[in-house]
Amino acid sequence: MMTRPWLIAGGGISGLSAAIALQTCDLPFALFERFPEAKPAGAGIILAPNALEALRRLHPDLKERAIELGRAFSEMRILSDRGDVLSRMHGGQYGSSAALTRTDLHRLLTDALPSEALHLGKKAVGVKQCVLAEEQNPILMLEDGSEREGEAIIACDGIHSLLRQQITSPAPLRYAGYTCWRGIASIEIHQPYLSETWGARGRFGVVPLKNGRAYWYALTNAAPGDERASAMDAAGLLDHFANFHDPIPQILRQAQHHPLIHADIADRKPLEQLAYGRIAFMGDAAHAMTPNLGQGACQALEDAAVLASCIQRGNSPQDAFRAYEKLRISRVRRMVADSFRMGKIAQLEQPILCRIRNTVMKLIPDAMNNRQVQQLYRI
Repeated sequence: MMTRPWLIAGGGISGLSAAIALQTCDLPFALFERFPEAKPAGAGIILAPNALEALRRLHPDLKERAIELGRAFSEMRILSDRGDVLSRMHGGQYGSSAALTRTDLHRLLTDALPSEALHLGKKAVGVKQCVLAEEQNPILMLEDGSEREGEAIIACDGIHSLLRQQITSPAPLRYAGYTCWRGIASIEIHQPYLSETWGARGRFGVVPLKNGRAYWYALTNAAPGDERASAMDAAGLLDHFANFHDPIPQILRQAQHHPLIHADIADRKPLEQLAYGRIAFMGDAAHAMTPNLGQGACQALEDAAVLASCIQRGNSPQDAFRAYEKLRISRVRRMVADSFRMGKIAQLEQPILCRIRNTVMKLIPDAMNNRQVQQLYRI
């Protein structure tokens, strides 16, 4: 008898990596993505050592290719708005991070999969309630009215997951208190490290890329849906961050020639469970987090690598999903909480509090910072 496919709702980084996990396990699958063509959200991305290790576990070629596409960095620095070093962090035994564009990562993951298994323009809107009965095959419902029966369902449909809303008690979005702009600029940045600058007027991240480009992001405190923030362009950001150290003003001058992405920053309370019978949740659908640790996509890749190992050891989808939940639930809960807390510290805007924070950060030994980073990078 032919084995029914495993069904994946969502074709972002989480969904694509879930598909690769199933492919690694020699399982048939079908992925359903709502957009009619691949449109990766965001500008750039940093794959921390744990994400690169997750790619290696899924397939060694994926890690090697990601490193080829990206620019390697072993050090992250937090700077003051005048350019003083507040904190240094190193990958240590876990190696370097790779900085690349989201488009390159999305293409890398997509190219690893058979095109016939990817169904674009097909939005998953729900599941049959009977899926919570573990002995029954789950049914994925699509927006066009069609249905697909599968062996199991992996929900990777993002922070606004419709499957999560149906199966669990809805948890409201938690606005973090700040808004974010991201973009790519055509400028050669020679610093051999990743940097994030903290000042009373906000934060600014600088991520050098290959081929004379840089990924940048900027965050300022604002009310949710603030009209002024929504209307701000790169020229407005240049005015706002004009007194920040070089090369921030230069980057924003170049950024005026490229599109930028704006979004308010929010997360959700992580799920109490990651597995519900033959349904499992991954990525932002399970544990949407603020970007302050740079771990959103990295944790989605971890999800996939751990799920693959659980499938290979499990006797059924339910067994695999339960093992996956047991291994992941505490880590992702902690990651969401730590990231939210880091944002509160980073987004201080009272000058006196910023000076106190900066002084304390300078007093923390690099060795202590590096120990915390090691915990972050250990899968």
